[in-house]
Amino acid sequence: MNSSNLVGVNNNQFKYDFINGSFNIPEEATLNISQITIPYSFYNISSALGNNTFSYSIPTGASNTTITVTLNDGFYGISDLNNALNKSLRENNFYFYNLSTVGFSNISSSYIIYPIQFLTNASNYTNTITFQYIPNGTAGVTSQFGNNWIWANASNFPTNASLPTITIPQQNSNNISKSTYGLGNIIGFTNATYPSTSPLYYGLTPTFSTNIASISNSIPLTINGNTFKTYNYNGLTIQAANPPFSPLGTFVNGIIVRCNLVENNITIPSDILDSIAITSTFGSNINYLPTNHTANLKQGKVSSLIISLFDQNLNPLIANDPNVLISLSINIPKK
Repeated sequence: MNSSNLVGVNNNQFKYDFINGSFNIPEEATLNISQITIPYSFYNISSALGNNTFSYSIPTGASNTTITVTLNDGFYGISDLNNALNKSLRENNFYFYNLSTVGFSNISSSYIIYPIQFLTNASNYTNTITFQYIPNGTAGVTSQFGNNWIWANASNFPTNASLPTITIPQQNSNNISKSTYGLGNIIGFTNATYPSTSPLYYGLTPTFSTNIASISNSIPLTINGNTFKTYNYNGLTIQAANPPFSPLGTFVNGIIVRCNLVENNITIPSDILDSIAITSTFGSNINYLPTNHTANLKQGKVSSLIISLFDQNLNPLIANDPNVLISLSINIPKK
């Protein structure tokens, strides 16, 4: 089976019509996969999945300016997500930059500090969001970052220095525990606004302090995402979330192959033929060569065989590339 056998709209179902219109499946016949090649083309963030937006809020004047970021359909790692966030912050003049640079329009990234950043905390198997304080004037920027640094939105400093926030939305109105492919699931954060409160300058001790910036007390606030374990961070004990989950990276961590002719009495649903681990990277091929696995077939006369591809949670795959190669073997018992 290949792309010529494709049926449906999401490149996840393939149909083979038997020669002469029918095929008689005898008792005790089995089916196994000889080989499968599937392009790894499943986006982890897209409008079809409904997980392609988040918002951030920057203190401006006596209130806040909220911007919604809409991500193009694609496969995003945490650095890609951060690049999209940086692009939006840059376009809306929400960043700090150093005056020693030459030319405002082409400021080097090394001379820019963004007030919100997505990062990875590999040692604790999670991701983080880091927030920079937005001072209430130019003097505060100098105290916070040093000489020559200014806020690009200098005409609209906040009335009171405070932190920006970022909001991870629910997935199709589902709480994070009821979804497997929300943006929060992908990056490892429950749906919420971070930080939940906006403390004043406090440095490494997370208590409300002063509204006067200094190099020592304006250390960025880093919030760690969800994790399976309890760990220490800056002297604090970070508890595993309830329910605990890690950043998935992608909602597809394995492929379940289902077949309309299979009668598997030990699985639910009963038409599961096999499962495939994903050991390749996005954009490459997933190649599966099973060593020994067969499934019983339903006895009777059939007109077609249908292969359907699902993720590990039995959500239908939404693939972009239909160029699969599926080789199957029907084993007829000897009489």
